[in-house]
Amino acid sequence: MENYLIDKNATIKQALNKLSVCGEKCIIVVNKQNILQGTLSDGDIRKFIINHKSLSNKISNIYNKNPKKFLIKNYNDSKIEHYFINLRLEVIPIVDKNNKVVDAVLFS
Repeated sequence: MENYLIDKNATIKQALNKLSVCGEKCIIVVNKQNILQGTLSDGDIRKFIINHKSLSNKISNIYNKNPKKFLIKNYNDSKIEHYFINLRLEVIPIVDKNNKVVDAVLFS
């Protein structure tokens, strides 16, 4: 799970490294307590780089701060399918009642 999480204060370069390590197109942004902050896709980073921004900039201004998520034990296969196919998501964080990331569903 740790391979899919990145701290909200990370740099663009750190996010690129994380995406490379996990092999996914999207990672989950958390704070120090693993509370969900958002998601960050490779597309978000590409748009940022195209605008000639530095890789040392923080991800804080480019990640999705309102991601789709599931509350633990409150989702099913049809909800997952809808999110992945109709909303074209790559990863969906699973959180507890305090919004702490406990797992993730990955598009495969």
